[in-house]
Amino acid sequence: MSLVETRPQGKAVDLPRNRVRVSVVWLCLGLSVFMFAGCSRVPQVLTDEAVFGELDALYTAVTTKRRDLLTDCQQRIKKLHDEKRLSDAGHKEIQAIVALTEQDKWRPAAERLYDFMRGQRKAK
Repeated sequence: MSLVETRPQGKAVDLPRNRVRVSVVWLCLGLSVFMFAGCSRVPQVLTDEAVFGELDALYTAVTTKRRDLLTDCQQRIKKLHDEKRLSDAGHKEIQAIVALTEQDKWRPAAERLYDFMRGQRKAK
């Protein structure tokens, strides 16, 4: 008779090691969410009311799918950026939104613009 230890069929479970693994996974997920949430702020435009007015006009152009209005908005927005009344980050975001419309992705452009507008914080 041999002294070979037999185990029941199936996986052996090492509870302390599994708990550590689960804890590490949750920690990584938590850190990922924390880091991602910190990076999700929308770029801020400057506090110029003309910029906010142009965002409204751009939203109208995008939601109505009017290329003529979109072109007019782009020209006014470029002028505001050139005059330093619109931040570089805000201008870059607007350009990305307009690029979506050029690919006929009007709905994603409208959603992104809506989120961008909602994320603006006006100065008190």
